Amino acid sequence: MTLSTTQPLANRHDAARTIFRYGPSTAALIYPLLLVSLHQSGRHFVQATDATGKLLAGLAVGLSAALVYSVPLLSFAAISQSAGQIRTRQFAHLAFAAPPLFVMIGVFFYMLNVPNGDYAFWAIAWLGVIGFAAFVSPTNEMPAAAPRWLRTAHGFSAGAIIVIFLAWHLANHVTAAWSLETNKQIMDLLRVWYRSDIVQPILVALFAFQLLSGLRLLWAAIKADIYSSIQTATGTFLIVFMTSHLIAVFILGRMFLGVDTTFAWASGAPTGLLHDPWNVRLIPHYSLAPLFVISHLAMGLRAVLIGHDVRVAFANCFAWVVCGIGLGVSLVIAIAQLSVST
Repeated sequence: MTLSTTQPLANRHDAARTIFRYGPSTAALIYPLLLVSLHQSGRHFVQATDATGKLLAGLAVGLSAALVYSVPLLSFAAISQSAGQIRTRQFAHLAFAAPPLFVMIGVFFYMLNVPNGDYAFWAIAWLGVIGFAAFVSPTNEMPAAAPRWLRTAHGFSAGAIIVIFLAWHLANHVTAAWSLETNKQIMDLLRVWYRSDIVQPILVALFAFQLLSGLRLLWAAIKADIYSSIQTATGTFLIVFMTSHLIAVFILGRMFLGVDTTFAWASGAPTGLLHDPWNVRLIPHYSLAPLFVISHLAMGLRAVLIGHDVRVAFANCFAWVVCGIGLGVSLVIAIAQLSVST
């Protein structure tokens, strides 16, 4: 009786390990095709002329969007449920960052003027990751812990970025839900501050430190509880997102295209995000970023509270409330971006 009970449990455990080992990378491999489906269903929705057509196309848009967002969702499941499986968690963290990774690669191939080069590169790269996962032995070797001072410096640097730039930047984006003109006026006013000759170099240096220190802290992170998983997963996403965003603004926008990198530009104006086959990749890229940056901060604040002897239950509740605020901010900004179209 014991053997008959234990065997199915062992089989299910092995199946789960296989899914978590290969599932996120496989989902990331087909991620561009899911974006194509989202774009095509969006076109059908706009072109539909009757109620039935609108309903069916709307359902297709919803299903396509769900599949697109299922890539980081599946990856997070693998991260949080693979305690002790270092290699599996590394693959899952990489797949979790698929949205900004695909944008960054797309920007490079756009500037190189290689049509569809990003799709080919993406497929080859993720097939390589899957092959690596299949033929390289898993490792449970614990990475070296990051020094305490680095965590402290990372937190202080994040605080400086919030005060100097991020809080104002996100608040400015929220205003776009009411008026692009208001958004542009506030942005122009804020740029006098954070694009000044003194503040901008400091801000760029702070971002560079966040990226480098974040990589080191991420490499040393081995816990797989829900709070640590949120912190490391969102941290991975933000490392890639910040790199991609800085390249898009400083190199693509200012140097390559010579355009004003406004909210409308980031929202794919005048075509919009959903109606353009390239811009559609920006929907998950931008809609997830505010949620993840605020959630990442929430997990960091939770750790600080617990470190100062605040009750764990209160710290947990506080973290979830802040994450909820992040979700609200993301939804408002996403709606504003999706409203920018012809």
